[in-house]
Amino acid sequence: MDTDNLTDYGWRPQVYNVSVPADNQRIAYGKEFSLSNIVPNPFKSSGKWSGDADHGGDAGLELWVRGDHDHGYVNGSEIVSVRDDILLGSFRVGMKLSNSSGTCGAFFFVRDVVITSQSHS
Repeated sequence: MDTDNLTDYGWRPQVYNVSVPADNQRIAYGKEFSLSNIVPNPFKSSGKWSGDADHGGDAGLELWVRGDHDHGYVNGSEIVSVRDDILLGSFRVGMKLSNSSGTCGAFFFVRDVVITSQSHS
């Protein structure tokens, strides 16, 4: 992805937070998903499938979880697909997960399908 406009590639960044309820007795931090944690890192040579990446490391879309949560939130990242034309398929993802305790990474695909019945006369 050689752009900052991820929607051009079919992805929509999610930007929101969920705070900890005031009567909470067990959760220490809320969650905050921010745009700054979604970092495209394309290959330096556009149109190639291998080689060096712009920011070093492996090329791809980087979804970061930041360690600074002194403001009461665990800062992370999330994207969703803007496409609605996929029902079945094969999805391949290469993930490098954090080795820090307490972080998690996941890829999942959910598609709600509404089936309507039609009567035939």
